[in-house]
Amino acid sequence: MRNKRRTDEEWLSLIQQCRSSGFSDRVWCEQNDISINTFYNTVTRLRFRLHHIRAQHKQRSSLSPFPYGCLHTGS
Repeated sequence: MRNKRRTDEEWLSLIQQCRSSGFSDRVWCEQNDISINTFYNTVTRLRFRLHHIRAQHKQRSSLSPFPYGCLHTGS
């Protein structure tokens, strides 16, 4: 049987559950029938995507501050 595909949001939730469980990643994955390799590959992939998104945001805000500046209320 093929493993179920999960969305990034589902993976983020699973990673948070794992990290707050008090168990090691390996033990938590075994208890939840998740391959430790899949777990670590997904953590790496999501970190890379987050870094890429942050880099794009930083580049845009330094090149053109107007769209972001207009969102502040000035309080």
